[in-house]
Amino acid sequence: MNNQKLNSDLFHHIFNSLTDMVFILQRENNGDYRYLFINETAYSLPGVEKGITGKLLSEVLSYKSYKIIKDKYEEAVEVGVPLHCEFKFPDSKNNKEINEVQYETKISPFFKDGFCTHIITVVKNISLNQQKEDKLKLSTNHHFEHIINNTADAIYTFDRYENYTICMRLNG
Repeated sequence: MNNQKLNSDLFHHIFNSLTDMVFILQRENNGDYRYLFINETAYSLPGVEKGITGKLLSEVLSYKSYKIIKDKYEEAVEVGVPLHCEFKFPDSKNNKEINEVQYETKISPFFKDGFCTHIITVVKNISLNQQKEDKLKLSTNHHFEHIINNTADAIYTFDRYENYTICMRLNG
């Protein structure tokens, strides 16, 4: 196996192992962007389907989404450093109801000889993180409630400044 093939296989293995969505796009002379690489996780994003590698951003996205994303890409190119932003898009894969999904995105322009040649975009679905946090809070509250309802002792609570807040005398 030659080094180029090994490097390519290693590249694909690394990026396909990530839980974040990764897009690598080439900046075209006409100002559009062409998909060069999309990791497996990115196919969970609504509108991202197999076979878009090699296509232009404008061919794949709706006009509204294209305009929003292209403007952010251009902003990252203009400032010359990675840009952090959040996007909300409808979840079109959910046929029962349309929910907005929130994504945290890092857009990194890649420069060669003073010109931006590529954009590397890493996207994280933060709506999923919020759902996990909400579920954990609910579980923790339920557990705490269970302890309170099943103890015979008084419970004292304090705030973070060690001020007494509540005393509960339970079960007699």
